[in-house]
Amino acid sequence: MTDILPSATGERAAMGGYVPQYDEFSRRVYDHILQGDLVEIRVADAEENVGKLDDICYVTTDDVYGYQVKWTITDADFTFSSFQKLVAQAVDGWRKLQQLYPDKTVHAILLTNKECKGTNSVRNSQNVIIGSFVDYADEVVGHLCNDQPVDAKWQDALDDLKVVSTLTDDEWRVFWPTFRLETGYIVEDVKVENSLIDKRQDDILMINRFIQQAVADKNRKAIFTKDNIINALGWQGRMTTRFNHSLTVPMASYEPIGRAIDALNKQLEDKEKGYIFLQGTPGSGKSTILTQWAKSIPNKTIRYYAFDFTKPSSSKNNDWHRGDSTSFLFDMVHELERESKNNNKRVLPFDDEGQLKKRFYELLEEIGEISIKANLPTVIIVDGLDHITREYTECTHTLIKVLPSLTDLPNGIVFVLGSQYFDKLLPRGGELLREYTLGHSTIVMSPFTKGEAGELVKKILGDAVTNDVLQACYSKSQGHPLYLRYILNILKNSPSIDINAIPPYEGNVETYYDRLLSDVVVGNAGLKHLLALISRVNGEIELGFVKEWNIDEQVQMDFRRLLFHLFDKDSRSHTIRFFHNSFKQYLLIKTSTNNLTGDYDEQLSVNYYKELANYVANSKVVNKWDEGYYLYNAHEYDEFIRKLTPDVLTRQIHDFRPLWHAVKDVNYGLAIARDRKDPYLIVRYLLMRYQINQMGNQNYSSLNVVPYLLKEGDIGLAKFQIHAGRDLICSQYAALEFARNFIDIGDKDEANILIDLGYPEFIGNDPRERVDGYNRVGGMEELAEKWIETAAFLLPYQKVQEHYNKFADYLQQYSDYHDDGYDENTFYCGAVIAYTRTLITQHRFVELESLIHSLDLSRGDAPYVAFGCYTRAIKEILSSGRDEDRLDAYYGSMIKLCPKDSSICNLQVALISYRMEKAETSRQYLDCVDWNKLDDYHMPSIVDKFDLLRDRILYVDLATALGCNLNLSKLIPNDDKDVDSPLLNTYVKMVLHLAVLRGKARRGTSSGAELLSLAKPYLSFCDKIPFNSRNRYANAITYQRADFYKYLVSVVEHYDSGVIDSFVDIITDYFNDESCRANSRSKRMLVVELVNIGADKGKCFTLLNDIEAVMLDNQDVDGAASELFEQGKAWMAVGETEHAMDLIHRMIAETFGVGYRKDYQPTTFVKWIANANKAMPTQALDRIRWMTQRLRHIYGASENPAGREATGKLLEESFNINIGYGIRLAQWLLDKELTSYLYAFGTVIECLLERVSTEEEYLTLLSVYTDIYLFTDSPTDPSPYVLRKYLHLGKKICPDKLDDIKQRLRNAIMTNCPENNRDDMLDVLEEKEAKEEKPRSELKNGKFISEAEKLLTNGKRDLAWDKAMEAIKESSSSGWVEFYDGGTRFYASKMLQKVDKDKGREYTIKLFVNDIMSGNVYGLLEYLDELLPLLSDKTDESLLFPEEFGYINRILREDAVCEGDTPDFEPNDMNVMDAVIDWCVYLSNLPIFSIVEQAMILLATLVDKGHVEIVDRLSSPKKKLEIGMYLIELHSNKLIYIRPIAEDNVFADNYLLRIYARKILDAIGIPYKLHQYRRPSPVYKMIFPKSKENLMMTPWHIDTKDPNSVMRYAIIITEYLSEFSSISQETLNHRGYMLLLNHIDIELVSDEAEKRFHNHLKAIYLKYLYPQHRAMLAIDAMMEVAAELIDGSPSPIGRYDDSVFMMYDFANIHIKTISKPTFIQRIAKKDMFYVHKDWTEHPEECVRLNGNIEMIDEERVVIAEHTRLIKTQDKPIVEEYLSTMSLISEEVDKPDFFDDTLFQRETYYYYKDEIVYDRNAVVVRRSGYFYMYTLKETWIAFNPFIAKQLGWRHSDKGMFAWEDEKGNVMAQSFYWRSGNVQRCWNPNSEMGEGWIVAVSIDAYSLIQKIGYTYLHQMVERQNENEDNTESHSTYKITKL
Repeated sequence: MTDILPSATGERAAMGGYVPQYDEFSRRVYDHILQGDLVEIRVADAEENVGKLDDICYVTTDDVYGYQVKWTITDADFTFSSFQKLVAQAVDGWRKLQQLYPDKTVHAILLTNKECKGTNSVRNSQNVIIGSFVDYADEVVGHLCNDQPVDAKWQDALDDLKVVSTLTDDEWRVFWPTFRLETGYIVEDVKVENSLIDKRQDDILMINRFIQQAVADKNRKAIFTKDNIINALGWQGRMTTRFNHSLTVPMASYEPIGRAIDALNKQLEDKEKGYIFLQGTPGSGKSTILTQWAKSIPNKTIRYYAFDFTKPSSSKNNDWHRGDSTSFLFDMVHELERESKNNNKRVLPFDDEGQLKKRFYELLEEIGEISIKANLPTVIIVDGLDHITREYTECTHTLIKVLPSLTDLPNGIVFVLGSQYFDKLLPRGGELLREYTLGHSTIVMSPFTKGEAGELVKKILGDAVTNDVLQACYSKSQGHPLYLRYILNILKNSPSIDINAIPPYEGNVETYYDRLLSDVVVGNAGLKHLLALISRVNGEIELGFVKEWNIDEQVQMDFRRLLFHLFDKDSRSHTIRFFHNSFKQYLLIKTSTNNLTGDYDEQLSVNYYKELANYVANSKVVNKWDEGYYLYNAHEYDEFIRKLTPDVLTRQIHDFRPLWHAVKDVNYGLAIARDRKDPYLIVRYLLMRYQINQMGNQNYSSLNVVPYLLKEGDIGLAKFQIHAGRDLICSQYAALEFARNFIDIGDKDEANILIDLGYPEFIGNDPRERVDGYNRVGGMEELAEKWIETAAFLLPYQKVQEHYNKFADYLQQYSDYHDDGYDENTFYCGAVIAYTRTLITQHRFVELESLIHSLDLSRGDAPYVAFGCYTRAIKEILSSGRDEDRLDAYYGSMIKLCPKDSSICNLQVALISYRMEKAETSRQYLDCVDWNKLDDYHMPSIVDKFDLLRDRILYVDLATALGCNLNLSKLIPNDDKDVDSPLLNTYVKMVLHLAVLRGKARRGTSSGAELLSLAKPYLSFCDKIPFNSRNRYANAITYQRADFYKYLVSVVEHYDSGVIDSFVDIITDYFNDESCRANSRSKRMLVVELVNIGADKGKCFTLLNDIEAVMLDNQDVDGAASELFEQGKAWMAVGETEHAMDLIHRMIAETFGVGYRKDYQPTTFVKWIANANKAMPTQALDRIRWMTQRLRHIYGASENPAGREATGKLLEESFNINIGYGIRLAQWLLDKELTSYLYAFGTVIECLLERVSTEEEYLTLLSVYTDIYLFTDSPTDPSPYVLRKYLHLGKKICPDKLDDIKQRLRNAIMTNCPENNRDDMLDVLEEKEAKEEKPRSELKNGKFISEAEKLLTNGKRDLAWDKAMEAIKESSSSGWVEFYDGGTRFYASKMLQKVDKDKGREYTIKLFVNDIMSGNVYGLLEYLDELLPLLSDKTDESLLFPEEFGYINRILREDAVCEGDTPDFEPNDMNVMDAVIDWCVYLSNLPIFSIVEQAMILLATLVDKGHVEIVDRLSSPKKKLEIGMYLIELHSNKLIYIRPIAEDNVFADNYLLRIYARKILDAIGIPYKLHQYRRPSPVYKMIFPKSKENLMMTPWHIDTKDPNSVMRYAIIITEYLSEFSSISQETLNHRGYMLLLNHIDIELVSDEAEKRFHNHLKAIYLKYLYPQHRAMLAIDAMMEVAAELIDGSPSPIGRYDDSVFMMYDFANIHIKTISKPTFIQRIAKKDMFYVHKDWTEHPEECVRLNGNIEMIDEERVVIAEHTRLIKTQDKPIVEEYLSTMSLISEEVDKPDFFDDTLFQRETYYYYKDEIVYDRNAVVVRRSGYFYMYTLKETWIAFNPFIAKQLGWRHSDKGMFAWEDEKGNVMAQSFYWRSGNVQRCWNPNSEMGEGWIVAVSIDAYSLIQKIGYTYLHQMVERQNENEDNTESHSTYKITKL
C-alpha cells in the first residue's frame, strides 16, 4: 500500500472550521508528545491511504491510531445500523494503515459523542430481537475487543458482523483486539478564552492551529513528524529539563557510606510525608551518597541538583539559574508529568512560574495518592542548596522559596534536601526551618568506616596496597571522603611519598586548606598569585594558558609538586580542574585577603580578574571570547560596554562563537545595565538576547560547521563548538561522529575525550528511570552501537566487550521494567556490525577474522552478520589494493555463508564475483536472484529514498554487463488495478534503462550517443509532473530527484571525457531553460558529482555560481540558512575552501533574520521609526526610504501578512509626514508590488479619516468606502475597525445625517461585502458592544492588585506595598506583555511604582532584567514602548532609537537592501479632498473595470458638485471624455468644462473618442464639423493571407509577428468593419497591427508581457476579472482603423452604427443596487464549505424549480429573473437561474430565453419608439459585448410593446419603470448583488447578482388577460475542473 497525495477538497475544507474532533486530535497528539512516543501525524490524508480513519491519525513508536469521528450537536443516538456501516469503513482504513505500517500495531477506533441507547434493537435471522444495541456493544463488540468468547445467542449477529466487516478469518483474529468503539464520548473542553490561564489548553490550541495551517497549505503535505511539530511551534526548549539531573558517579571511585545510607533508609521508613535534611561539611559525600542511594531504594525518585558536583569547574552547566525557582519548577514539572495519570491536566513545562507552581502542587497531590496506594512514598531529592546562597548571587527568586511547606505537602511525598548548612538557608519563621531545628528529620553525614575507607583505597591504589597504608589512610583522613581522596591523589601521583608526612584531618577540609597554604604559600607570593589567578579562571584551566602568564618556573614546580593533588588532570587535553569546588571557593576568599590586615579585600579580586582579562586579550591559546567574563568580574564596566557591543557579539557569533557562550556576555551586559539603572543599556542587551534566542530557534548553528573547521585547520575552534571542558554542547551521538573526524586528522587525544563524553550516559541511571532524549530502547541501542563503532578505533577489544556487556545488561533491565521492545540478539548483531565496520576500515583483518570465528552462529541473524563482514571486507580490499591470499580466503568464506534462499545475498555474491573477474560464478549467483523478492519499489511515502531501487539497479546493471538482454516491460509490468502506476512504472523503467546503459558501458558496447540523447528528457522527467498532481507516487518521485541525479552521473562516469563534457553542456542548457523546475539541492548534487568524476571544473563552477545567484530567492530564515550551508558544503566538496567558509559564515548570519511564519518584527521596526520621526523629524524621510529598501526582502522572507502589516505601518507614518506624501507612497508601493491593493487602500482610508474635518470630506470619503473599498474588501480581512471609525466620526461631523449614513452603510454591507464579513460589520453598525477585555481583577494576580489599589487609596502605603509584592509573586516571568497572560508582571510592577515610585522602579528594573537573563524575552520587543515607562520617567528617543536601529540593522543587513526601492518624490502638501481625488484618479487607471467604474462614477459626481479641477488631473483625453459621458447622464451643467477636450477629439484618431466627443458637444449644444476626408492608406487595397494557426484554439498565446494573432481581440469590430467596407479581415488586421506599432513596442503584447501584467496584479492581490492588456491595445488599434475607413469614405454619415463601437454603457451610473431578495436560493447552506461531488450533474435539484411565481413583497410579483450564484471551493461552482413569464409554451435555447432585441444597445434605446420587440415576450434583455463581466450590463426589463399595449407610460419612479394613467407603478426592474462576483479568490464564500422584473398584482392580472401565460424556468450548473468547465442544465415550463 502506498501513500496518496491528499486532495484539497472535502476534509481539508471542512477542517477550516471549529470541529471538536480536531480538538481531540490535538489533545491526543499533545499527550503523546508528553509521553515521548509520538512519531508522526497524518493530517487530512487521502482516503486511498487511510480510508475513513482520517479524522484523527497518528503514529507512535509501536502503534498506529486511526479514528473515525462522528460528532453531533443534536441529541441523536448512535444506532446499530450506523455501527454496521462504520465498522466496514474502519476495517478498510485498518487494512490500508497496516500496509503503510507493516511493523506496527494498527488500532481502529470509532469515536462519537452520540449515546448508544437501549431502545435500539438487534435481531437474529428470524427477525427476533436478541437484545438491545447496548447489549450488543458490550457482549459482542466488547468481548471481541477483549478476546473473550461471545455468547451463542449472538451467533446470527456475529455471522452478520463477519459479512458486514468483510474481514477474513485471519484478519478477524487480528482486527478485534485492536478495535475500539467509544460512544457518548465527552471531549476535553478546549476554549480559546481559557488559553491565557491554562497552558495545556493553549498548547492544544497551538497544535490545533498547526493542523489547520497544514490543511490550508497549498502543498497539501499530509505527514508531519514530532520534530516538525515541535520546531514549528518553537517548543524545543520545553521537551527536556533545563539542566541535567541524571548525574552519575564513577563506580571505580565510589564507595558507599553505610551509616549515612542506613540513616536515610530509617528516616524514609518512618515518613509518609515530610522532609529529610542531609547535612555535611564540604567533601563529606552528600551529593554522591544521595545520587547512589536514590538508585538503590525501591521508591520512585526524582532528583534536582542545584549544583552539578560531577563537573564542578563547568562554566556552562553551573550558573545561578540552577538555583532559580522557575528552573526548579520547570524541571520538577517535567519529571513529575511522567508519572501523572491525569491526561486532562498534563502539560509541557513552560516559563510561567505561577502556572508551574500551581501544576507542581497538583502533581504532588496526584503522585502522592499514587504513592500511598503503592505504599511507597515518592522521594524528591534537592541537592546543592548551599551553592544558592554562597555562589548564586544573581539569583533573586530561589527554589527554596517554592518548596512546599509541611502543611501543603501531600501524603506520599518525601523531600530529601542536601546542603552544607540549613540555618542560613531556610526562610526565617517558616515551617521548614522549625522542622530542621527540631532535629528529628536531620541527618549529619557520617564518615567512612575503616572498612569502607579501605575499600576505596584499594579501588584507587589497587588491591596490592599494604595494611600499613590502609591504616594510615584511614587514620589521617578520619574517614572524611574528600580528604581521603586528596591523600589517595598524593599517593597515586607520588608513590614514594611518606604518608606520615601528610597532616591529619582536623574536622573540616578548610582547616587542611589553611595548613596546606600556610606551609606552601608563606614566603611564596608567586604561588599565591598563581593560585589567585587559577581560582578565577572561567571553566577548566588550560595549562598552555597558564604558561602565557610568565609564571616563575620554581613557582610552577612548587604548584605541581605541592598542590596538584587538589586538581583533576586531563593529560590529553592538557587541562586541570578543581577536584572539589570547596577548594576553589576557599581560594577565592583566601587570595583576596589583605596581607597586612587579614581582612577580605575585594579590590584584590578585582585586580586579579583585570590581569586575567589582559592575558585573555593577548592569548594565543584560549579563546578571546572569555574576555567579557573577566572584564565584568574586574568591574571594568565601561570597557566591557565599549568592547562587547551587540555588533561585536554578532560578529563573534558569525565567526562560530556558540550561542550559549555569547549569552553569558549578554547577561553580564544586562547586569551592568541593571545596576546602573540605565534603560537604554537594558534595551541594548535585551535586543541582543532576543536576537540570540531567535538564532537558537533555527535548525542550523555553529555545530554544523565542525567538519569544515577541521578541514580549515582551525582545530581549537572546532573543539570549542563540541564541548566546553567536560560539558558536551552537542548530543552524545554527534560527539561520537565528531570523534571520528578527529581520528581522521590524527588527533587521538581529542577523539578519546569525545569517546569519553559520548559514552552513553543512560548507563549510570537507574533502569527504573525513564530516559529523556531517546526513541525508547531503540535510540539507546543506536547510541551504544555508535559508541562501540567509534571506541573500536582506539580501545582494545576486551575493553569494548566489557562495555558491550554493561550496555546489554542495562538495556535488558530497562526493557523489562518499562515493557519496552528490546531483543538481545538484535543488539548483539548490531554491536558486532558496528565493531567490525571499524576493523575493516582500519584493515585490522586479523582481529576481524578472530571475531568472526568467535561468533555464535546460532544467535539470530549472526550468520548474516558474518556474511556481511566478509562482503564488506572484500569490497574494502578490492578498493584499497589487492591482498590475493586474504581476498581468496574471504571470498571462499563468503560463498560458504551465503544463504541460498536470500536474493539480496546472492546478488551481493554475484556483484563481488564480477568485480573479481569471476564472470561465470557471477552468472550462477545472479540466476539465484528472485527479481520479485528484491526491495519493493512502490513508494509508501515521500520520505522513501532512492535506495528502494538500488538492488534492482545493481541487478540490471550486472545482468547487462554479463551480456543478458532484459525486457524491462516484463520486469516492470503495468498494474491495471492501480491507476497511479503508469507514472511510477515510467520512472522505474527510466532508472533501469540507465542501469542497462551502465552495464553496456562496462561491457564496452555503448558509444554514449544514446545516453546523451536521453540526458535532457531524463533530467527533466520531474518537470512534467504537475505541481498539484494527485498521483500518489508524484511526491516520492520528485523528492528523489537529487538522488536520481547522483545516480545519473554514476552512469555517465563510465563513458569517456568527451561524453562527460557533452553531458555538462546539456546540463547547462537545461538549467538555463525556464521550464527547469529542479531545486537547488538537486542541481548542487549533480554538479558536485560531476566534479568528482573529472568534469570540466570551470563549467561546473559556473553552474554552482548560477545556483548561488538565485538560491536565496523567497527563502525564509531557515531556508536561507539551509541553502547557504548546503552550497558551502558543495564548494568544500569541490575544493573551493575559502568560498565555502564565506558561505558558512553567512549561514550563521542568516539564522538571524525575518522569519517566515507570522514574524511581525518589521511592524515593530516601523513603530520605532515612527517614534524617532516624531522626536527627530529632520531625518524622517531618510528613515522611511531606508525601510522601503528592505521591504522586498521582508516580503520574500516572511508570510505576506508580516510584510503587509509593516508596509501598512510605514504608510501610516508617511501620512504623518504629509498627506500628499502618504498618497504618493501608497501608489508607489503598489506599483513596486510592495503591498496589496486592499491593504494600501484600507490604510489610505484610515489615515485620511483621521484628518477629516468637514462634512464634504467625510461624505466623500464615505462614498469611497461604501462604493469602492467595501466592493473590493477581502473576506479574510474584514474591516469593522474602519467602519467603527466612520460611525464615530459621523456622529461628530454630521450628526443630523447619521441615520441616512447608517442606511447607506447597511446597504453597502449587504450588497458589496463578502458574506463572511457581514455579521461583524452589521454588529458594528448596530453599535453592539464588542467583547470587553478582562478587567484587571480577573488576572490571576488581579485580586492583589485591586486590594493594593484600595489600600493605597485609604493611605495604607506599607500594606499596599505588601499586596503589590504578593501580586508580583503570583505573576509569571512572561507576564510583562499583556497578550501573554493579561500582563500579570506588567500591572503588578505598575502598582509597585504607584505605591512607591523610586523603590518600585528599582525593584521593577531588577526583576525585569533578571527575567531577561533567564531567557524570557518573548514579546518584549513588540511591547517595548509600553515597557519603557516602567524603567524611566521619560523616553529619550535620541538614546533609544540608536539601540533599536542597531537591532534593525543586524536583522535587515545590507544583503536585504534593494537599491531600486527608494521613493524619489518629495512631500506634496494637499488637503483631504485633494487626496481623495488623487487616490480615485489612481484607481481609475487600474485595469480592473469593477474598480475603475466606481472610481469614475465618484469622480464624475464630484465634478458635478463643483470639483472641476478633477478634469485637469485625469491622465488621458479618454478619461476626461468618459467623465463627460457620465456628466451627460447626470444632466450636469459642469459638462461645459469638458468642451475643450471634446472639441479637440471630434476627429480623434480613435473612433470611440470621436463618438464620446460628439455626444458631449451635442449635449452642450455646440455644433461641429461632421466629416473630414483623409486619403486612405494603400494597405486597404492589399491582400494578406489568413493565419496558419487556428486562433480560437490558442486563446492565451499570441504570435507577435502575426497581425491576425495580435488583432484577434478586436474580432467583433473587425467583422463589422469588414462587412460594411468589403475589406478582408486580414487586411484590416494588418493595418491595425501597423497602427499599433506606432504607439508601442510589439513586445508589450507578447505572452511574456501579459504574464508580467497578470503577475503584477496577482502580486498586489488585485485578483479580479480584467481584460487582457493586449486586448485593450488591439481594440484601440481597430478603433483607429474604423476612423481611417470613415475618414477615407466620401459620405460616411449614417453608414456605421456607433453602438457597435460602444464598449460601455454610461447609464450604469443610474443603476441602484439592492440586497439579495430572501426568496433567492443559495448553492449551499452558509456553514457548508463544499457541496457534494455530483452537485453539478443535478441541476434539477435546484429548489427554485417549483413552478411558483415569487413575490418580492406583498404588492409585487416577480415575472422574470436572471440570477447568477458563485460559490468558491477548490474551484468555483456556478448556478445560473433564469425565469420569465411568457406568452409561448415552447422551450427555447438559453441565448433566446429573453427577447434580445436590444443587443449591444445603450440604455436609452429601451425607450425609443422605433424599436420593434417580440410581441410574445413579456420581458426583454439588453446584452452585448461590453467590458464589464457581470450581469449588471445584461439587464432585463418589461417589454415596452406590451406596456404600451396596456396603456402604460415611462416612469421615473424606478429602473425601467412603467406606470398607469393614475401614476401607479405597474412594472420595474431591480438589480441585486451579494458580494463582488468579479473577485476570483473568495475562500469558502458565496456571491451572487441578478436582475428581477416585478409587476404589481393588478399588472399581473392584466398580463394574464393578454393570453395564455407560462412560467419558463431554466437552471444551469457549472464546475471548473483541471481540464475544462463541466456544465449541466435543466428546463421547466409551467402553465400559469
